[in-house]
Amino acid sequence: MDGVVIYVAKDRSRAIVWCSDHGPLGLARRNALPRDMPIAVGDMVSFEAIDDGGMRLCGALTPLPGLSMAGLPDLLRSDARAGKRRAQLTVVHSAPPAPKAFATDRHCG
Repeated sequence: MDGVVIYVAKDRSRAIVWCSDHGPLGLARRNALPRDMPIAVGDMVSFEAIDDGGMRLCGALTPLPGLSMAGLPDLLRSDARAGKRRAQLTVVHSAPPAPKAFATDRHCG
């Protein structure tokens, strides 16, 4: 699976990943983080998704070279400060059902 790192602990002991399948966020523990290349918020990564009793764990995070959203934290902070709200869902009201035609002028023969 792949996703975007949205949080990295200051001590680099864990990270949180937004997953591209729009499912639950993933938690990467220290042993899943790459040793040779530190990851940062906004990095695109691929990983093994592991379901651990309702929690999505990320195993073997691998940064995807050349793919980064490095400005993501600043973009989110500026939107929050400006009070911008983005509509994620739009309520669409359906048209009322057409009235049924009833025979009201029945003639008794």
